Amino acid sequence: MNGIIRHYYTDIAFHESEFFRTEREAIKPYLFQLFKQSPDEKYFFLTHISVELMLDRVLLKQDSALGTAYYAHFHNVDAAHTLSVLKPWTPQDISPLHKTFTLFRDRAFVLDYVLNEPFFYAWQRTVQRAGITSAQSLDSTAFHAILEPYEADLSQRMHLLFTEMQSRLP
Repeated sequence: MNGIIRHYYTDIAFHESEFFRTEREAIKPYLFQLFKQSPDEKYFFLTHISVELMLDRVLLKQDSALGTAYYAHFHNVDAAHTLSVLKPWTPQDISPLHKTFTLFRDRAFVLDYVLNEPFFYAWQRTVQRAGITSAQSLDSTAFHAILEPYEADLSQRMHLLFTEMQSRLP
């Protein structure tokens, strides 16, 4: 339970951080270029998820051991117990989460984010599920060519995230 609470407050601190707000604005011009249109395409979600996925990619490129440690933690989690703790918090049936959690844990697909094609596939599937259907017509090569400068700049700014998060969390 303590881990869930810690994750909840860390997530709030991250999403309210100046770093996250700044990165969501920084990635917008690249996404505009990619989609060749203005913010009609759910840009709040698109910038949000694109920054989060790109952060994962950059972190893994900088230190691949982070991914291994990340999944090692998941293998120590009792999924059934975790879901039983979460169940009272929602009126929805969360039993399908057990299958999703197990698949996420066992497949370890985030480790593949360092590779262009798996990263593009994960990003594309995520934004399509949010109803951004024009993502299906995008080309992986163009996607990476357009976002490469953003990724390089983000890699240089990562230290700002850790500095800010250390000051925001107890």
